[in-house]
This record gives sequence, structure tokens and C-alpha cells, in this order.
Amino acid sequence: YLTGPLTFKAEWIDGRNVLGVDGRDQRVYYLHGGWRVAQDLEAVLRHYDGETTGSARNTDLTNTYYGVNLFLGPGDETRNLRLQINYVDAGGDGRDWNGVGGFTSDAWLVQFQLSGDLGLYP
Repeated sequence: YLTGPLTFKAEWIDGRNVLGVDGRDQRVYYLHGGWRVAQDLEAVLRHYDGETTGSARNTDLTNTYYGVNLFLGPGDETRNLRLQINYVDAGGDGRDWNGVGGFTSDAWLVQFQLSGDLGLYP
């Protein structure tokens, strides 16, 4: 959902027999909030919460992202060129996590993203 300077996203995943293992289930929810504080800067807060059951031991993992998006594209195409910087605060079972995906310890993430052609080609 996008309204003015605010963005909101949410997702729920309920997986059964994950990675082909009978009875291994994983549930994850994801929440995202962003606030465009300036034309080229967005503050972002994201939270993932996952739980896996039916494997050797039930585990859970949380990842909370505190970050910024820097929009570097020209003119009206500012969103087509983006630098993302995030700090991930990991919680839950950490090293014992036996689910699919997620950060098991705190991390810094830097990502450069290009979408569209930015009018660079004739």
C-alpha cells in the first residue's frame, strides 16, 4: 500500500512439507513500513517472524531491519536507482534455527538496485 510518503506491506506464508520433508512446516509473517522523508531518502522498518515445526526440534527466528533507501535516479526516475542500507537485528533461536532463510545473527546489508533503463540508452 502506498499513500503519499508512506508505504505499508504485509505477507503471511504457511508452508507445508518444506524442502520435501514430510511433516516439516514453516510459518512466516512479514511487516514493512516506509516513510519518504525527502525526495531521495526513505526510512524503512521491516520485521520477519518465522517458526518451523516437525523437524528435529521446533525453532523460531526473528529479523528486524532498520534501514534507509537512497534514491539516486535522475528526474522523475528517482526510484529506478536505489541504494539500500540496513541493519538486521536477529533474535530467536539463532544458530539452532532449522527453517529456510533468515539471518541467524546481527548483520549489516548494503544493496544497490537498478530497475528500468533510466533513459541511458537511445
